[in-house]
Amino acid sequence: MYGKFFSSAFTGSMVGSGADVFAVWGYVIAHTVDSLVELNPIVAGAQIGMAPEEVSAAIATLCAADPNSRNKESDGCRLVKMGAFSYQVVSHSIYRNMRNEGERREYNRIKKQESRARKSGQTKSNAKSKKSAHTEAEAEAEAEAEAEAEAEDAALLVFEFWRKTFSKSARFKLDQKRRKRIDSRRSEGFTVDDLCKAILNAKNDNHLMGRNQNSTAVYDGLQTILRDAAQVERLIDLNAPKALGRRLGVTPIQPAKSGRSPAQFAAELERERIESGQ
Repeated sequence: MYGKFFSSAFTGSMVGSGADVFAVWGYVIAHTVDSLVELNPIVAGAQIGMAPEEVSAAIATLCAADPNSRNKESDGCRLVKMGAFSYQVVSHSIYRNMRNEGERREYNRIKKQESRARKSGQTKSNAKSKKSAHTEAEAEAEAEAEAEAEAEDAALLVFEFWRKTFSKSARFKLDQKRRKRIDSRRSEGFTVDDLCKAILNAKNDNHLMGRNQNSTAVYDGLQTILRDAAQVERLIDLNAPKALGRRLGVTPIQPAKSGRSPAQFAAELERERIESGQ
C-alpha cells in the first residue's frame, strides 16, 4: 500500500503535535483503503517502533476535533472511529485524488473562491461571467489564498516559538484568539522576528514573570505578551538573557533571512523541544 503525504501536513494545524502523531498519521496514509483504515495499536506500534499506548495517544489526537483544520468536515477530526479498530480517514478521498501539490493548491484556491462567493450571496448561475472577469476573479482568489497561507505559516511559527520558550505542553493549540493577536501585531508592521524577540525578552520582564514585590503572578500567555504595539515595542527593547537562548537552543531568526521556510523553522523548534524533553 502507499499514500500521498503532502507538505501541507507540516504547515497546517498539526504543527507541534509531536513525532508520534506524525508517525501514526504516515501509517494511516499508507494503509487507508476507500477512506477506511485498520488501526490496532499493538500491530501499528510493532511496525512503527512505538509502544501501543503511544500509538493509542496519537490516535486520540487524530480523532479529536480541530477547529483550525483546513477541512471542516466532522469538526476538523482527521479520524472518526467506526469499530473496534476501524477508522474513517475524513480527508482521504480529497487528497487521494490529487496527483500533485499543484492540484492541492488549486483545490485550496477553489474552496477559497467558493467561500467568497457564498459570503457575497452569489449563486451558481451568477458565478458565470465573461472570461476576462473570471480570470481576474481566479487571480484575486489565488493571491488571497496565498496571502492567507503565508499568514498561517507566520502565526504557527510565532505560536510554536512561544510554546517552546515557556515550555508549554502540546495541549496548547493555536486557537482563533491567539491567531488573531498575532495577526493584529503583524498588521501593525511587526515581523515574525520582532514578535519572537518580544516573546524571548518577556522572560526578562519582572512584571510578566511575577518578580514584583507586590505580586508573584506570572503573565506568560501569548495574548498578554503580544497585548498591543506598545507592549511589543517595550519587550523588543529589553535585553534577553544570553543563557536563555543557549538553554532553548534557538534564537528568534526570521526564516526568510536564515534560508528556512516558516514550516521548516517550526519543525526544528518542535524537534528540539522533543529532544530536550521539554
